[in-house]
Order: sequence, then C-alpha cells, then structure tokens
Amino acid sequence: MPLPHSGLRHPSKCQDSGHGDVRVVLARVGTRMTCRTSEGGLLSGLDFVTQDYLGLSAHPALHEAAIAALETGAGLHSAGLAPLAGLSESVLELEARLAAFLRVGQATVFPSGADANRGAMRALVQAGDHVILDAEAHPSLAEAALALGVAVHRSPPGSLEAVERRLCRLRRSHPGATILVAVSAISATSAGRPDLPAMIELCRERHAMLLVDVAHDLGAMGTTGRGVMELEGCLGRVDVMTGSFAKTFGVAGGFVASRERGLKAAMRMVRGGQMQTAALSSLQAQVILRAFDLIEGEEGIARRRKLIGNVRRLRNHLGDDGWTLMGRDAPFVPVRLPPDAVASGLAGAPEPAGMFLAVLQAPVVAGHVPRWRIHLRCDHSVADIDNLAAALLNLQSSRLLPRSFAQTATARRGD
Repeated sequence: MPLPHSGLRHPSKCQDSGHGDVRVVLARVGTRMTCRTSEGGLLSGLDFVTQDYLGLSAHPALHEAAIAALETGAGLHSAGLAPLAGLSESVLELEARLAAFLRVGQATVFPSGADANRGAMRALVQAGDHVILDAEAHPSLAEAALALGVAVHRSPPGSLEAVERRLCRLRRSHPGATILVAVSAISATSAGRPDLPAMIELCRERHAMLLVDVAHDLGAMGTTGRGVMELEGCLGRVDVMTGSFAKTFGVAGGFVASRERGLKAAMRMVRGGQMQTAALSSLQAQVILRAFDLIEGEEGIARRRKLIGNVRRLRNHLGDDGWTLMGRDAPFVPVRLPPDAVASGLAGAPEPAGMFLAVLQAPVVAGHVPRWRIHLRCDHSVADIDNLAAALLNLQSSRLLPRSFAQTATARRGD
C-alpha cells in the first residue's frame, strides 16, 4: 500500500519529475561543488543549493573547536538521552548562552530543528487544544500536532487578518481552551514574513501562545545576528521560539527558547520528546559555542553585511531581468517558475550551466507554483552572483520558458 502524503503513490511519476534524482556531493571547496548523479554522471559548478549562510561549516575556528573537543574526551556522540546521562557541561553552557542571546528565561537544545519543533509542540499542547498553524510553517509542527490529537487550523501564509478571525471564532466557541499560534519569522518556501509585532499583540489580547520558528534568520540577519526578532524589535516578547543551528552555525542541532522557565522541565521529560532521542553531543555544543563567538563578534557583523549585500545584488539582477521574485530579503531568494517548469526541464536547466539551485515543487509547495530557492552565502563573490544572473537570463531565450512567461519577463525588463 502506498505511503500517505509521501509522494510515493506513483513512484514512476516521482522519478520522472525529479523527486527520485539524488545528487551525492563528492567535493565542496568554498562556493563550488562536485556531485554524482543517480545515473553515475558528474556535475560541477557553483553551490546555490546548500544552506551555510555565513560559510562557517568550513571555518578553521570551528574545526579547531571540534578537534579540541575530541582531544578532551568529548566523544562523537552523547550516548544517552538528555534526562538519562546524555547531558554535558558544554550543552548546559550552550543553553544558557542561547537564552541570554535571545533575551528569554530558558533554552533547550535538540539534535535538529525538526526535533525541537516536535518537542515544543508536545510540551505546549495536548488533545483537545487548538493550534493555528501558518500554511508555510515547518511540516514537523503539523506532524506533531496531528499526532497529539490537537485541532489544527491552517492559516494563509503570513496573514494577520486570518489568524485574528480564527482566534476570535475559537475564543467564542472555546473560551477556556489552550490556543497556540505557530508561524515562521521567515517562510522557508516564499521568504515571506508575518507582522510579528502585531501578531504578538493579537495573541496577548486573545490569550493565545505564540511560537515563532527562527531557523532561517537567527545568526544570519540583524546587526547583532539576532535575526528578524531584532529587526522587528521583538526580542524577549515572543512566548516560544524554535530554530536550527544547521543553517548558520556550521553544525547540526536545534533549540526551543522560551520566557517560561517551566517549559524546559516539560521538554526534558517524556512529554517534551527528549526521552525519545539522543541528546546533542558535547562536541556539537562546543562547535556551536565557538560559532557564537564569531557570530557575536566583528567577523560575524562583516559576514552578515556581505550576505545581505549578495542577497540584494541577486534580487536586483533578477528583478531587472523580469523574473518573478517572492518574499523579502532573506538568506535565500525564491523565484517563481511556470507550472510546467519541472516537466519541461526548465527547473533543472541551470545545472548543465554549472549552477546548483534548489527546486521546490509539489508536495512541498502547491503544484502550480514551483520555484527555485536560491541559497546564498557570505562568501559568494560578486562574480558568482553576476554569473548566476546571466545564466538564468539566458534561459529566457530558450524554448524551455513558456512564451507567456518569456513575454512577461521581457515586458518587465522594458525591452
């Protein structure tokens, strides 16, 4: 029997549409990478597909921190659950530093951002409660809520009005119910942003908890690296934050941070999920702590400036060339494609030109709005950005782009 919601009801169609085509990375040097395809061929080019926004995964300081951790007996693995001998002093130090960085009462770390989302959901709600979930929130939040038997109410991406309408209805029909509103500071699929200050006030007025996923902006945006919360003046005002270290801090890991100190105890025990997965290792914690040193220092400021400069340069290029851009400034740039972009070959056309881009298609996004998600790094050069823009512009004259899209792009360029 096919697996529900897995995209495997028709495996042949998945293969034909690119779902089954895997790229195995053989080498990555700076912003260039070499991959082996599913058919055994080799591809080499510029890396706009992996997520390492500040380029810290290859930073010598982080490598030195990992080696030092091994030499002091940290081990490669925590070898235990957080409540059962899995914790280390480095993990506790990381949690304290993260809480101070985010200006909240407590923080709890997990092996991944998805684990953190699930752990937060398990600790915050239970059967009979209600979750208003942004349609572009991370899937792990919906998975956890549905598994708990929580009533999940989907809300259009970033819509304050839709959340307000749903909250008003729920408060009238369930005046004493626990209600959690969950959004992303930056949508991972469209780079859209909700109005966080207004969302905070709305949730307080309606006695609802607010959870914000900061996976894509923490460390990579804001003068001090505190992300959209810093940019919007919301530090310390959100009930719960979740996020990932993998995109900016150079190593895998996730976290839940909250103003409520009791949440840590709930997550440490069975209900919060830390009894179901190994704890973050001391080695990982020490590497993330070293990344914090860089992110909070002058080097972090310089890397964020370079990153946002690259983002704006690419958005300016692509906008001038007539492409349909989505969202706002973020460490990635989503570019909307024609509905048949995957089947026609347009979505994968940049690869032969030496450009690796992420392609988002159904079921990750709606089938009629596939898109490129172009991941940027601070160490992409001006030439890298310009070469990518030129390669994509060349596609507009190919037969892969439908005439209507090509005509629209031409009109936008003013040709």
